[in-house]
Amino acid sequence: MLRWRVERFHYTLKQGLRVERLQFDDARTLMNAVSAYRLVAWRLMVMTYYARLYPSRPCSEILSVEEHRALSAKANGSVQSVGEAVLEIAKLGGYRQSHAPPGVKVIWGGLYALQFLTMGFSLALSQKNMRQD
Repeated sequence: MLRWRVERFHYTLKQGLRVERLQFDDARTLMNAVSAYRLVAWRLMVMTYYARLYPSRPCSEILSVEEHRALSAKANGSVQSVGEAVLEIAKLGGYRQSHAPPGVKVIWGGLYALQFLTMGFSLALSQKNMRQD
């Protein structure tokens, strides 16, 4: 069981994040980049498997408050559970509902899009608050 997770972790790094395409002039910079990518890969795997194992858990277990607000606004409603959150994130990454649950690649695309969505949503809220003051 653990070997499979290690294999999936490397798959996530190589296929989902395309870590092998990184090109830097020195080993130190490359190692720093790979370290950052490992954190992203870990988060992707947690989201993917957590949604499959515990879909009814609250989405606050995998999303920040800001991410939750932005994702709920985008979904035209309130995203409450881990399963709902991962499905909405996968949709941001191009997932079209099928018989298979969303995988790491499409969740990565959605998580990437969610970061921009969250930044934009936070900026819009701050602009709105500035106008009200």
